[in-house]
Amino acid sequence: MADSSVCSACGAMLPLPDLAGLQTCPSCGRVTRSEGGPGWPAPPVQAPDPASQWSAPAPIPGAPAAPPTPPPTPSKRPGASPSPGRLIGCAVVPIIVIVAVAGILVAVLRSASSSNGGSSGPGSVAFDRSSSLITLSGSVQVVASSAERTEVIAVTQDTDTGSAVRRLARIRFTAEGSEELWHTDPIDDSAYRAQVAVVGDTLFAGIGDDLLALDAGTGEQRWTATLSDKVTLGCERCFSAVGDHLVVRTTDAYVASYAERSAEPLWTRRLVSPQGSISVVGGRLFVVDEPESDDQLTAVQTVDPATGKTVRTVTPSCEPTARLPWSLQLSPGDPVREIPGAGDVLAVFGFGESCAVRWNPGTGAIRWATTFAESGSISQDGVVVGAHDVVAPSTSSTIAVLDLETHESRNLEAPADTTVVPAQIVGRTLVAGSATNRGTPKRGLVGWDLTSGERTWAVRLSGDPELIAPDPYFSSDALFEGSPRVLLVPDGDDLRAFTFDGEQRTFAVATVDLATGDLRGGARRGFLSRYDAGTPSLTVEAVLPDRVLVSIDNALQALPPDGNGTVVGFPDGH
Repeated sequence: MADSSVCSACGAMLPLPDLAGLQTCPSCGRVTRSEGGPGWPAPPVQAPDPASQWSAPAPIPGAPAAPPTPPPTPSKRPGASPSPGRLIGCAVVPIIVIVAVAGILVAVLRSASSSNGGSSGPGSVAFDRSSSLITLSGSVQVVASSAERTEVIAVTQDTDTGSAVRRLARIRFTAEGSEELWHTDPIDDSAYRAQVAVVGDTLFAGIGDDLLALDAGTGEQRWTATLSDKVTLGCERCFSAVGDHLVVRTTDAYVASYAERSAEPLWTRRLVSPQGSISVVGGRLFVVDEPESDDQLTAVQTVDPATGKTVRTVTPSCEPTARLPWSLQLSPGDPVREIPGAGDVLAVFGFGESCAVRWNPGTGAIRWATTFAESGSISQDGVVVGAHDVVAPSTSSTIAVLDLETHESRNLEAPADTTVVPAQIVGRTLVAGSATNRGTPKRGLVGWDLTSGERTWAVRLSGDPELIAPDPYFSSDALFEGSPRVLLVPDGDDLRAFTFDGEQRTFAVATVDLATGDLRGGARRGFLSRYDAGTPSLTVEAVLPDRVLVSIDNALQALPPDGNGTVVGFPDGH
């Protein structure tokens, strides 16, 4: 039998169990149930109705029986009157007993509430895991956020009436708790995610081929329209607010624009290629589509969202070189990317070789166009753009980095027998997830100085957690025993690592030392869950400066960015 006085998670000494038989570790917050005798701890007892005034405390099932009344002492004479001192003593004893019983009831009720409320330890808001209302994992989209609050739209499901009813709901998170601000009428019972955008005081929601215009403050439906096809899945930019308009790309490769007060589209446009794409950067709408004739280069068109007219055209390309005897041009579907803090935009593209072009979107003037160092075809999903550098992994298992000022390119050296995935650029440091590709995978992090291109460190992480990569479809990761996951979260000039452990049902937050790769300090907490056993399922919903939103088994919760603040679940039971 395990030592019940030592925490099985961190080895710290545990306090004595409370009346519910629970021991909470003062170091990591893990809650352990002590093996008590049968029938104890007792279940919580409902308090008497205040309307009945005072009544005898309800008995506690399973509590030890009261000892029998002792016989009278030989010195007491039958019929003798008690002295004043004895009268006082007899009055005090019942008061003490009542206070003691009341204290026991309060302690039991509090312990039961902590045990059944889904609390993740000190600093957590109670989570009502018994509620019939849940949020669907992967359905959450942020519509407003600040240090004080975050508001999201989610698909909720309620089984209170015996059948599952799904709705859209606006939910607010603060440090004190969570609340549903409003919900819509029932939506299709197969809907699991709605694309959302806010224009003025109208919240647009796309569910399948239905477009809903809702009052952003109340959720009241203003109008509804039927799109030409379903909203493109896995494409956040395909349902976007552009100025005072909503622009939607559907799966049949049509683009349409809507204003707030009308269900009729302002214009529609049929893309030539089924792969044609739209991008929204800096309040501008860009369309990348197949040219009308084969002798033309694929262009980036800046489109007026109010009229659908093309106001500017740019044709990014790289000229032939000694290594590459043909020019490189865009393909329909390639995205236009923002350069943080610069006002310029960037396109990275190519097949066999890769090209990058930077231009001013206001004038269309191209700043420069250059090819990457020998890198093969790039993986668009893995491109990471920082304020000074762009990093592009390639199909040849190399990572190319391009300086956005000098437009000089170099390949980054990875550790031997290791696959690396770029994750975050912090300042001029690139941090990537790593996994050995020979034998049993050993996972960790690798760091490069992008100023010099030198690899500065490579570390193996405890537990070999697998990196959580951005997923446009917001799918879930199963937290199997012995298979934790790690999420890298930028925090200004710092980088934090969130490690989720399904076996311990905890998350740990530490700061990545960008000079050495070591994990410094941090906190380890229990996450909120609807279940005490089984394999948890994790979905990262949103990473924000002040909160990290995740769903664990459809339990939506806001985690503090440093691990030390309040963990808030929805619904919180208040």
